[in-house]
Amino acid sequence: MFHEQHSSDDSTFAGKSGLGKAIENKDDWWWSSAMAALHTEAATGFPFDAYTLTVKYGIANPDHPGRWGGLFSSARHEGVIEGVGYCVSQRPTRSGGITRLWRGKGVR
Repeated sequence: MFHEQHSSDDSTFAGKSGLGKAIENKDDWWWSSAMAALHTEAATGFPFDAYTLTVKYGIANPDHPGRWGGLFSSARHEGVIEGVGYCVSQRPTRSGGITRLWRGKGVR
């Protein structure tokens, strides 16, 4: 069973886990562009996923797909977004895999 638990201390949050490494070793240019797009999309109040950022904002795939998880986990940890469900991914390379849906926290 998957269980997310993060400390309020960012240094602990970005610790030794795979997710922590994805955050610590991020490409700052990709991360800042992707995070800006995420904030913009979160403000709409509509559910979205990582592929939405690619399609609507031209955010290229990062050097490793785990970076998407780091990005969304960081935004959730910061209180920007909240999970609202799951859907079949529209990203062609996902071959119909399930993906998480997010929405801006406090935006309806």
